[in-house]
Amino acid sequence: MNKEVFEDGDPFEDPAWSKTPEAKRSSRLIGCPLPWFAWVFALVKSKDQLALALYLYRRCCIRNSDTITVPNDELDELLGISRWAKYRQLTALERAGILRIKGAPADGEWPRCSSAIGQNHPPGNEHPGAQ
Repeated sequence: MNKEVFEDGDPFEDPAWSKTPEAKRSSRLIGCPLPWFAWVFALVKSKDQLALALYLYRRCCIRNSDTITVPNDELDELLGISRWAKYRQLTALERAGILRIKGAPADGEWPRCSSAIGQNHPPGNEHPGAQ
């Protein structure tokens, strides 16, 4: 190896290679856009419905889809929402216009939900699966 390669010094010591400062986090971070949260908050009637709506929003973002399944085990483990409570809450969220349940689940299948888009969706807010 030629010794002249590092005559000007180590290129990784250049300030351009230094670690960038961490982005300052907002104290208003809630895991979803504030307009969406305000829209849902006005429509739900319980903390379980709000927690389920936020969970579904997050699941849409992770799956990058507006149609998702709703597994019983995750809801029970993460939120303490039982299978039957889930069905009641999903029905309530559908009545509120927050989501649509796509068909009745067959035995052993999870219900498939899609977010409400259009008239009932908050204005100026893209759907999480449309990113």
